[in-house]
Amino acid sequence: MTKGSFYWHFDDRRHLLTALLAAWARTGTEQIITEVDAVDDPIDRLRRLTALTFRRDDAYGGIEAGIRAWAMTDPDAAPVVGRVDARRVAYVTQLLEGAGVDPSVAPARATLCYRVPVGEMAWRGHGGDPLTDDELRQLLTLLITPTG
Repeated sequence: MTKGSFYWHFDDRRHLLTALLAAWARTGTEQIITEVDAVDDPIDRLRRLTALTFRRDDAYGGIEAGIRAWAMTDPDAAPVVGRVDARRVAYVTQLLEGAGVDPSVAPARATLCYRVPVGEMAWRGHGGDPLTDDELRQLLTLLITPTG
């Protein structure tokens, strides 16, 4: 893209970065929510979300990890990431409650569930092995098991 082409699409660098954050929020959150919501069974929705979240491709976490690293140093990006995180945790809470998890524990479980893939990005980013399918099934079982 030439500088002329850049200014045809974006007024300035900040406008480009704002558009990038909006696209990330849309494709990494709203499109996934739409896809997961198309599944009828509540447990199958959680399974679908898990499958989409823990993709096995080599680019795991690519844009997600980059956005998160950027938000650590950019005061404009950080609140956008915070809003997306809050939206995602609220959605996972909703899914857990729909699967029968007690509403008094669903938000905490959703937060823990959400932080697992964030840690997985760091783990795999330095060459660590991905979570296995069995480990992911166990995670889902832990999330939906009633408290004692």
